[in-house]
Amino acid sequence: MLKIRKNTLNSIQVGRKKKDLAESIINDPVYFLEFDRKHKVLSESILITVSMREVQSFDINGKVVSFESLISFLEDENPLVEDNSFYIFPQYNLSLYIDWERKIFNEVLIYDKTLKREYEKSSFLTYEEIQENQRETTKRAAHNLYFIPYTAVGNFKFGTDPKLFSEENNFNIPKEISAKQVIEFDENILVRFDKNKLTQVVISNKNTSILYNDLKLFSKDVLDELIKNEKYIERTMGYVFVDLGLAITHDMKTIYFFDQSLLPFWKNKNRPITSW
Repeated sequence: MLKIRKNTLNSIQVGRKKKDLAESIINDPVYFLEFDRKHKVLSESILITVSMREVQSFDINGKVVSFESLISFLEDENPLVEDNSFYIFPQYNLSLYIDWERKIFNEVLIYDKTLKREYEKSSFLTYEEIQENQRETTKRAAHNLYFIPYTAVGNFKFGTDPKLFSEENNFNIPKEISAKQVIEFDENILVRFDKNKLTQVVISNKNTSILYNDLKLFSKDVLDELIKNEKYIERTMGYVFVDLGLAITHDMKTIYFFDQSLLPFWKNKNRPITSW
């Protein structure tokens, strides 16, 4: 098994002169050796990196690291991270190039102290910082509903049947519902099913953050922008944006999101919205 200690990989130590390395190591295709270019005489060149490719696991200071234990290793050592692929461990002068899909270490590399500035860039975040950012992003996403016209608002996907809707949203719906049925999802959200398909979502809480192309829909400025840029019909209750499958009341207290199948009804200005 590949053994790593500080400044060494399988006992090959960076910082040594080329002339001090055995020919068997220099010529071994398993190892990739990089020497500096500061010396006119090649034998005086200093080994600055040594690496191996396609590694399944390795021993670092007596601890075996494989993909089964990798997350624990990253949590314990808190390396610097670049592009979610390169993990730099300053305490070991170690760089790991990780292929998460293939579950393999594409490269395990030890670098010389003269390369610390190149490998340990101040712009890199630590593993812990990245995990915290991801937790914050997830937390923010949980408080935001993203609207995709005629497709979905948050987890509510138009065309979903009651059973799948219940499973995806941890919500119980009566086994048998009428041809048209409106159900209270919570105190601020109503969902409508027509012929056992989700066709409309109504949200009446301005504290709910609903985003469309990074625009917060419960906003006077955004409503003005939609009126300016989108095709709409003005009804007694508010504005219907026909290309978006979206209707906003004049007082901006309620937003309707609807499926393509309900568009003909929404476009009929002379028909009350309670009549279909």
